[in-house]
Amino acid sequence: MTTLAALAEKIGASLRDQVFLVEEPPSAAEIKAIAKYADGAVTGRMHLAIAALGQTTPVMAFAYQDKFAGLLQHFRMPEWLVLDAESATDPDYLIARIERFVTELPALRAEVEKHLPAVTAAANATFEGLFQQ
Repeated sequence: MTTLAALAEKIGASLRDQVFLVEEPPSAAEIKAIAKYADGAVTGRMHLAIAALGQTTPVMAFAYQDKFAGLLQHFRMPEWLVLDAESATDPDYLIARIERFVTELPALRAEVEKHLPAVTAAANATFEGLFQQ
């Protein structure tokens, strides 16, 4: 939270009114509700990324594992949305990526919306045959 608070303070005036820092950890239901109304999510948490994408909200991820890249590939998201640990520690680089993310949000949302039905169908297919009807 300390890092995110410092990052929020450094965001330029042009974006400051568009950024909201959630300071207290929300419940799972609250996360999904927040994700539904957010323009985009910048996160290092896989569950938030999944909730956001499931609500058609684009995601930029601080990748601490390869799972983020795989998740975003399902939605055909560009590789630049995955931030590695080394790059993410450079404030200028990080701010530039966030500004790009905000600029490209409409196109990114369109891609998520386009691919969500196929991703959902693939996820549901995982459970086919496991339950009796």
